Amino acid sequence: MPQAAQQLPLVKTKAPLSLTPPALSNSPHPQPLSELEYVNLSYNLLEKVPVFSSCSRVQLTTLLLRNNELENINGVEHLSHLKHLDLAYNMISEHSQLAPLSQLHSLKELFLEGNPVCYQKAHRPSTIHHLSPKAAFMR
Repeated sequence: MPQAAQQLPLVKTKAPLSLTPPALSNSPHPQPLSELEYVNLSYNLLEKVPVFSSCSRVQLTTLLLRNNELENINGVEHLSHLKHLDLAYNMISEHSQLAPLSQLHSLKELFLEGNPVCYQKAHRPSTIHHLSPKAAFMR
């Protein structure tokens, strides 16, 4: 994981938060993100899903991780109120790596385009298999 990505700043805000690589590189000490509802961490070369504070785990509803280097999504299962998850253009190559989605009962939108997994046979049914039954049939 790039050094900058490991040093996420402690942020307390209800407003949308978008952290670009310069913002990440200016953080002197790694601390968990706190009290957030919307976080955009796209285009940061992240190799792992960042750790969020226990408060943010229940408040975060939108997480954008587009265009990073994620091979798995371990850690998203702790974001119990997540409704929108953008994982497009990462390096997710196996449907088994989507298993944490089964714990996201409120998930309404999932973006996976551009990942190697999208080019596999039966991609959609295989992805749906890993969704929470509550989320898969939510209207």
